[in-house]
Amino acid sequence: MGHGHDSDHPPARPGCDHDHDCQTCGAAPVSGLAACPYCRAAYAEADAGVRCPGCDCLNLAARTVCAHCNGTLTRSCVFCMAHTSLDQPECARCHEPFGGAEERKRARMSGASVPHKADPGGVNIFNTLNSILKS
Repeated sequence: MGHGHDSDHPPARPGCDHDHDCQTCGAAPVSGLAACPYCRAAYAEADAGVRCPGCDCLNLAARTVCAHCNGTLTRSCVFCMAHTSLDQPECARCHEPFGGAEERKRARMSGASVPHKADPGGVNIFNTLNSILKS
């Protein structure tokens, strides 16, 4: 088994989070990744986070940029513009689900009644509007 210092496996990057070469292929560890970018074996004791859609490398949790290719690991909410990790199903700020968000926003912009996930029946909005109209 090699030690990760040949042309196929570059030396570890400065400030690397891992102490040892990959136990599967011998490549030097890459700072910020939770798995070897060459053989995809998980690094021991690494807190896995998001897989990069650009290079398919598994990054450490809480990273916003891929440690291997610098690709973004977040997406913007179409409602509040907050950035949330790609592995989350909903916005971290407003809790809108990412699935179907574009369509819901278009529907709301056109005046259609599309409830928010936090108030699926629209009860709170209805009660608020009703109390305003009565005053």
